[in-house]
Amino acid sequence: GITTTKCIPIFTGDSITKFTTIDPSDALTMPERGEAIAIDPLNDLQYGEYFITLKVGQQNVNFVIDTGSSNLIIANGFIADQNKFTGGGYSVGYGSGYGVAKNYTDTVNFTCDEMKVDFILGILTQNHNLPNIVGLAYQKLAQPKDSETAEVPLFQKLVNQNNNDLKNMFSMALCGHKTGDIVVFGGSVPGVNTQDIDYVPVIQKEWYVIDANAMYVVDWVQDSNKNWVFKKGNTTLVGNFQDWQKSGNIPTIVDSGSTMNYFPPKLYAETLNLLRAASSQEQTGIPAAFWDAAPGTNNYSMLIPPSTISKLPTFKLNITGFKNQPVTVDLSPDTYLKALTANSNYRTSSFRQSNKLNILGQAFMEGYYIEFDMESTPNRIGFAPNNNICK
Repeated sequence: GITTTKCIPIFTGDSITKFTTIDPSDALTMPERGEAIAIDPLNDLQYGEYFITLKVGQQNVNFVIDTGSSNLIIANGFIADQNKFTGGGYSVGYGSGYGVAKNYTDTVNFTCDEMKVDFILGILTQNHNLPNIVGLAYQKLAQPKDSETAEVPLFQKLVNQNNNDLKNMFSMALCGHKTGDIVVFGGSVPGVNTQDIDYVPVIQKEWYVIDANAMYVVDWVQDSNKNWVFKKGNTTLVGNFQDWQKSGNIPTIVDSGSTMNYFPPKLYAETLNLLRAASSQEQTGIPAAFWDAAPGTNNYSMLIPPSTISKLPTFKLNITGFKNQPVTVDLSPDTYLKALTANSNYRTSSFRQSNKLNILGQAFMEGYYIEFDMESTPNRIGFAPNNNICK
């Protein structure tokens, strides 16, 4: 884990705020390079972001922890010094909205003066529905796209500045409706047993792209009419993460800034078929319309008690690991039924249909302790159960 003697940026408990904003993933409009930003006005009016507080200059600012972008963006809650604007600007587009940012130079302090870096961030001069965001992905994703002038992402710059005293990795357990959330910059979460971690390679350094293959379901099978029925002890293929109409490999990313999970069309459709069959056969009282209800409609959220949640299927995701060995991670009903507020059994379905990227968002990540390790070659992501962290 942590080997340096310097103060390590660790955020826990009260220094992490959650359940406080809209879902910035839902329109799924992350632009490809050179593509115009198209905005879908539909947003989930539900709660599910994780914020940490960084000091910018002398002001404390809350930022969404986002492994799906690479800029440091301030949208609100900050009084700018007009003398620190440094010219240059660029457009940014995320799932929840878009804006125009102007370059601004200031110190950004993680937790102590040793963890301070001079940084060119973006202050939004136009803002359409964006929160403050600290992007933790690779520089290739940083704006502006049309030049080499994009700033190195904040954490990467902090690592570079600390002359290898700070490990080039960060780790997190996002606990959803449970408590115990922790984010560590520069090492592992203390007390995590490395033998419990399954690592998979990062196959594309832009987002954190992994090679997700297929999704299976435990204890359910399809009969001769392709109807899903319960059958204890069986594991059945639900669908394929590369099951697209168009050719080419579609990235699957691990994204803390996306509340929901985004699946390709065929996998999404079959997942909903299964969940509707399971809801009915197990007499859960969950209506069929719940599983793809739009925000603001009657079926979008429900009070679903733990005894009902336990009747729903657990999925297994197959990811290509090192030396082509498969790594299996679970997507359990307590995770994919996304809690809407802390300590509440009000849940919504986290499944969304993607048209561009497959995304494993918070509704997957909340089941795991996850390491984003850029120290290793190749870069890798590690998954371990978070039961000992999230209570």
